[in-house]
Amino acid sequence: MNAPRRPASDLQARNYSSFVDCVPKRDVCLADANGEIAGYLRCWPCVQADGLHLYAQFGVMAPNGRRRGIGRALQVADQVRTYVDATWNRANGVQRGWTEFISVGESWRRRGLARALILRSLRAQRDAGMTQSGLGVDTHNLDGALRVYESCGFVAVQRHCVHRKPLLLD
Repeated sequence: MNAPRRPASDLQARNYSSFVDCVPKRDVCLADANGEIAGYLRCWPCVQADGLHLYAQFGVMAPNGRRRGIGRALQVADQVRTYVDATWNRANGVQRGWTEFISVGESWRRRGLARALILRSLRAQRDAGMTQSGLGVDTHNLDGALRVYESCGFVAVQRHCVHRKPLLLD
């Protein structure tokens, strides 16, 4: 038996509620094909129920925009997730923000995008009253992530070791 579908108006209310403070020049990217909207990408700040502040993104392609390279053009070249976990900060007596999910598409690398994203994230954390920022990294990352983070002022304060064991199933 199929679950009842939510009315489209409920979905629209949820999906577009963040547009109340929308700045189209900052939050929306439209793709045009022959004078018609072929797709769009939108980004918005949001706060989860647990108080975690996020900047989310969502993209849609119309049928007339598919298989024309438009989706690739709308593809996000890079991303970073900046957040403050106020509950964790209170419990630990710190003012720490977090910089996570730092990634740059392969074709966009070596242009300073990761560094620019990280520095913007750090400024946002500082502006929110944070006095430190944290992130996690595989120090053996072959793409040079550790070098980028260190160039932005991060220093290793803790190292973890992961052990693996193959499981032999009978």
